[in-house]
Amino acid sequence: MREPAATLFSGNRANACVWTTTSPAETAPPAIRITPEEAGILQSFPSAYHWQGKKGQRFSQIGNAVPPLFAAHLIVPHVERGLNRADFVLAA
Repeated sequence: MREPAATLFSGNRANACVWTTTSPAETAPPAIRITPEEAGILQSFPSAYHWQGKKGQRFSQIGNAVPPLFAAHLIVPHVERGLNRADFVLAA
C-alpha cells in the first residue's frame, strides 16, 4: 500500500504494452500486444467507438484523447446536475 501501483506503459512500440513497477520486489508481467480498440476501452471509450486511420494513427488518437470518464470527473463539480451513463454516449 505504500508503493505506487504498476503502470501500463505504451510508447516504445505501437501496440506493445508493458507494466512498469517502481518496487524492485515486484516482477512485472511480460509485454503484451493490444489492439487500438482495446487501448480505447482501457481509456474508457465505448468498445464500438470508431477510430480513424491506420493502426499507428489510431493509437495516436487514443493516446492524445481525453478519456470520457476522466473528463466527467473534471466536469461534474462545475455543472448544476449529476451525470449518468446516457451522458457518455459518444457519436462515432
